Amino acid sequence: MHSTSTTKSWFPRLVALSVALSFSVASPGCSNPDQPKYWAKKIKKPAFREQAIKEREGIYLERLNAAKGDRQDPAVKEACDVMIPALVETFNKYKTDNAGRSAISSLLSTMQDPRGIPVFEELLTYQKGITETDASRAAETLGVLGSEESVPKIISMIDAVKADRGSEGRNRPEDDWMVRSGVEALGKILLAHPDSSHRAAAVATLNAALETTADQQDFFINKVAAVALGNVSDPQSIPVLIRGLFFQGRGATVFQQCRVALLRVSVEHRSEVIDQLFKAYKGEMKELEADAQRFSFFHGIKENKIGLMFYELRIDPQKDKAIFDLMLQRVKDPEIDKEGVLQGMAAETLAMLGYPGMIDYVLEITAKKEWYNDSFGYKIFASFMSGIVGTHSLKMPMSFDPRLAALFLRIMDEMKGDSNAPFRASGGLLVSMIGSAEDAKVFAELTEKEE
Repeated sequence: MHSTSTTKSWFPRLVALSVALSFSVASPGCSNPDQPKYWAKKIKKPAFREQAIKEREGIYLERLNAAKGDRQDPAVKEACDVMIPALVETFNKYKTDNAGRSAISSLLSTMQDPRGIPVFEELLTYQKGITETDASRAAETLGVLGSEESVPKIISMIDAVKADRGSEGRNRPEDDWMVRSGVEALGKILLAHPDSSHRAAAVATLNAALETTADQQDFFINKVAAVALGNVSDPQSIPVLIRGLFFQGRGATVFQQCRVALLRVSVEHRSEVIDQLFKAYKGEMKELEADAQRFSFFHGIKENKIGLMFYELRIDPQKDKAIFDLMLQRVKDPEIDKEGVLQGMAAETLAMLGYPGMIDYVLEITAKKEWYNDSFGYKIFASFMSGIVGTHSLKMPMSFDPRLAALFLRIMDEMKGDSNAPFRASGGLLVSMIGSAEDAKVFAELTEKEE
C-alpha cells in the first residue's frame, strides 16, 4: 500500500515534467534567443523592449542577408510573420514611448512590409522637435511600398510643414527632410499607380514643391520634384516645368531636370508642351513673365532656353510653322532689340533646327559687298554660325546643305584680319566636316595661301 501511494504521488508530476520538456523541444522559438518568437513577450515589457527590438532587427537582417536580399525568402517571411504583429501592437499600445516607437518604425521600415503601413501613416502626423525623423522615414517607406491610399496623408504632412514654416520663414533641416521624403514618395506612388484617384492632388503638390524658392526650402527638393514630375508625365505640370527652366537658388539650377522632365512629358503630350513653350516664347505666360520681373532674368535668357527646348523637341517647319515664322520675323527686324540679342537668339535656334528659310536669309546677307562691316548682319551671321557649330556633332540635316560649304569657303577667302579669325576657323572646320572632295581641294588651296 505504501508503495502504491508513493507511486500515485510522484507519477503526475513526472508526466507534467515530461510534457513541459517535450513542449520546450517542440517549440524552440520560445526558449531560443536566436528565434523571433523568443522576444515576442519581452518586447511588451519596458525593461526589455529596447533589447528585444535590437535583437529582432539582428535576426531579421541575418536572415535577409542569408537570402541575399530576397524578402520573399521563406525564412525572411517567417520572421516577418512572427515579428510584425507584436511590433505593431506594441507601437499602438505604448503611445508615450517615443524612443521605443521610433525603433519599431525603423525596423518596420527595414522590413518594407505593407502590414506596417498604419504605423507609417500615423507617424506622418509628426510632433515638432520630436518625431520629424520618424515622419521622414515613414514617408520614404510608403513611397517604396507604393501605398496609394497613403497619398492624402503624405500631402497633409507636406502641407503641415509649410504651415509651420509660415509665409516668410525658412525651413529647418528637419522640415526639408520631411518635404523631400514626401515629394519622393508621391513620385514613386504615382509611377506605380498612374491612374490613381489622388493623381491630380499629388501632381499639384509636386508642382508647388518645384516652384517654392530656395529662400523657403532646400533647393535640392526642387530637383527631386522636377524628376518626379518627369516620371509622372502629367500635362498639369507643363507650365511649372517651363518656369523651372529658369529657377535657380544658392548657385544651383534645375534646368536639366526640368528639361528632361518636359521631354518625358512630350512623349504623350507633345503638342501641349510645344504650345506652352510657344506661349512662353511670345511672352504670354503670365507666371513666367512675373518670374522674369521678380528674379531679374538676363536679357535673352528666356529666348535662349526656350529655343534650346524647340531644338530638343525637333519642332517641324510644317506642323509648327507659326513658331518658325515668328523667329524668322524676329531675325529680320533690327528694331525689335537694339542690342541684337533677341534676333541673335532666334537666328541661333533656327540654325540649330536647320531651317532652310534661315539659310536663305544668311545667303542674302552675305551676298552684299563687305557685308561684315554691317553690325546687324555681322551679329546675325555670328549667331547663325554659333548654332551650326554647336549642333553639327549631332548631324543635323541642314549641316549637309551644299550651299553651306560654298558659303564657308567664300567667307574664309573674304574675311581677312585677326578680328575675323573665329569665323574663318569655324568655317574651315565645317568645310572639313561637311564639304565634298572638290570643297576640300579649294579649302587646301586657301590654307596654302595663308601659309
